[in-house]
Amino acid sequence: MPTTGWILERAIERYNENTERKAPSGPPRARVYLCPFCESVRNSPMELDQHVADAHTAARPFLMINGREPGSLSEWRRPIHPNQVHVSNATGIELNWGGQRIANVEPKDLVEKLSRFRQEDAVLTLTNSREKRVAAVSQSYKLSFRIAGAMALASVERAFSEHITHQTLSMAMLECFAEDERCLTEGKDYAIALSQYILGILHKEDPKAIHLTTPSSLYRENYVRAELALRDIPRALSQLIAQITRLALNDFSENLIETGNWELDLTYMLLSNPDCSILPSEPPDSEERHPICPIDHATGRIITLAARMCSQERWSPLLDSECRSVVASSVLDADDQVKAAAIWALAAWRLDAKASAAEPLRKIQATFPFSIWAEPYLNSLPR
Repeated sequence: MPTTGWILERAIERYNENTERKAPSGPPRARVYLCPFCESVRNSPMELDQHVADAHTAARPFLMINGREPGSLSEWRRPIHPNQVHVSNATGIELNWGGQRIANVEPKDLVEKLSRFRQEDAVLTLTNSREKRVAAVSQSYKLSFRIAGAMALASVERAFSEHITHQTLSMAMLECFAEDERCLTEGKDYAIALSQYILGILHKEDPKAIHLTTPSSLYRENYVRAELALRDIPRALSQLIAQITRLALNDFSENLIETGNWELDLTYMLLSNPDCSILPSEPPDSEERHPICPIDHATGRIITLAARMCSQERWSPLLDSECRSVVASSVLDADDQVKAAAIWALAAWRLDAKASAAEPLRKIQATFPFSIWAEPYLNSLPR
């Protein structure tokens, strides 16, 4: 006789038979990967990543001025020429300055605006939104224009000459220069840079005598700040002082700029391009020169040493002794001592006294930037 359990079992079997899924009739379908930005289909994550990188990566827009991209915050002290400005990968340009805003600037209009700025602070934002489904990429630049006119710059130089060039350096003298009304107009950045240079001299020469509270090594920081500003000011004095600071800091990354001071130019060229066959020579009217700016005594001693060594027609042990005493001088810091050793080595090398050049070459073979040429010179000597 059928039981209740038997009836329930048959009912569950019939239910399972009606709801059971059938096995697929063919092999499993291969997984595909749909591009989130277009209709493309790829067969693997690697293929999808490559497709996105090739077709949907928005390039960063960027600005180039005079062949270089400005930093996020840049100062300009020279007028920008229209052919120096280049914009790439930008679909939108926004320019803000002096309370004004232009949301969609044409590239040619941007070039015209930047070339006319003189005393403005501007924010330039470039946007690349070529891909509709890709978030726009933007890049912003803060451009500070501090371009003084020739008359303002000349006024600062006259104040510099009156307060500094013909007087003993002191903090009181430097304060008088900084407070001169000619240094408070649109040429004030020029005056600040000149003040930083003079402060660097005071730091380097004798900080205790003038009651400076910071260490003498900070002269490098003042020289660096002065050089960064002065290099972009189109004045003969600014270029002269910028070259002095580069020499003092052993920075020979810039090409020689003829300053009119042949001893300075000779020293800079000798140390920056030791293989140069022709060095600046003393002009016939050199006796008519007059002082234009102060120079720290250590750098002055290096320049004098270079001029004297390069004027020699033959080498002798006396010159070895003279150079050795300068290199060992305790009143020179490490940067000046290594310059003296480099001058010693190059002067002896040029006069075919290569055995005398070995000693100073060993002193500088591991010191950048002189190691670039000192080590090959030393390795070429007979063992």
